[in-house]
Amino acid sequence: MSRITTQLRGSLVIAWINGWLAMTRMPVWLVSSLTAPASIALMIIFFGGYRYLGIGLVGGISMLIGVNGVGLVGDGAFYRLELKFQNMLIATPLTPVSYTLGLALSSLVYSSPGIAVMLGVLAYMGFITPLDAAPIAAALFAEWLSSSMLGFTISTYLKDTRYAWSIGNIMGFALGTLFPVFYRATVLPIPYLAAFSPVSAASVIIQYASGVSHYAASLVLAAAFSLSLQAALFTLMAMYKSKWRSD
Repeated sequence: MSRITTQLRGSLVIAWINGWLAMTRMPVWLVSSLTAPASIALMIIFFGGYRYLGIGLVGGISMLIGVNGVGLVGDGAFYRLELKFQNMLIATPLTPVSYTLGLALSSLVYSSPGIAVMLGVLAYMGFITPLDAAPIAAALFAEWLSSSMLGFTISTYLKDTRYAWSIGNIMGFALGTLFPVFYRATVLPIPYLAAFSPVSAASVIIQYASGVSHYAASLVLAAAFSLSLQAALFTLMAMYKSKWRSD
């Protein structure tokens, strides 16, 4: 029990230093984290009308969490290569997963106001009810966990920070726009392809739970199974395949 408490405390300390303190000292991060998902959502609403408000906001929430997760490619590489922060943690009891959770919580801290606003609008418009809270929260948690663990694991294999930022941006674009996040999975020739990305899988679940889109139960179950599997798989990768020690 004491070991778990130590790991949890370490994650929260990293989140407080890298998330809360950074947000209070540089509030502009609150705006910058919202620019991409909010702009895409607004374009969809502007050109498609208010009937696409729900799917635009759901896509914005899913993209915001997913982009912040894979953004750990850049953050993880920067702290390891430039600040040597990860090297200092090797001598501590902190594990790679606890360190990753701390970094992931950091990005979640300064993106949480934007997520809260979009969820609030969905609730105000009647898309989300208290009964929908459990599946939506579970989908967002699994998406956050899987994308964060994937981003951190990749960051440990990179040797140049410049490449890390580029790879993180490319992954964020691919997972947040190429897969059905801001549009319905039924647009694809094979809707089940949406289950292969944690961002689009979460979006499918939230669209269905909120009533924004109507899908076959088999598609929603496939998305839930795939998202759960990816969360477990990427967490195991961070535990056993990430390079905790530098070469």
